[in-house]
Amino acid sequence: MPATGRRSDAGDRTLVAKRPPLYYNPTTRALFDPKANVLWAVDTFATNVPTSMPEMAALSPDEFRDGQFFGGSLVSPWGALLDAQKFGTVVTDFQHLNAEVIAGCHCPVLRGAQIPEAYDLLRQLPGIPPRAEFTQTDLDQRMAVAESSVPPEQPRPSGT
Repeated sequence: MPATGRRSDAGDRTLVAKRPPLYYNPTTRALFDPKANVLWAVDTFATNVPTSMPEMAALSPDEFRDGQFFGGSLVSPWGALLDAQKFGTVVTDFQHLNAEVIAGCHCPVLRGAQIPEAYDLLRQLPGIPPRAEFTQTDLDQRMAVAESSVPPEQPRPSGT
């Protein structure tokens, strides 16, 4: 499929707006700048990182893989419900934008050899077991911890 979407001309630059493979809001659009070969992938490559870092290359291979799986399942928990073949087609279409640099909302910048690796990991997401859902018990436990740390003269979180 060709890269389609709304185009915004700014001088000689044409941006491509496209629904990304992963998102948590159906109106989300990635933006690709073909002149600079930079992709704003929004939520697609969300990655758990141990500390703030500008480049994904700072992660070990295991941290990179685990971060991709954790982030992807967190921002798009419906990924476990996907048909792997259909999802793979969407990922391949997105990959055909041929970005040389990928930035996003929840990840350090991707460059070089990590880009095809990130797409390969993304294709595996439908086969990753879903994360345990946050339950009422989880909320009650977190609220108890939060309330135990509030000084007596301040309002309780449960009272708000």
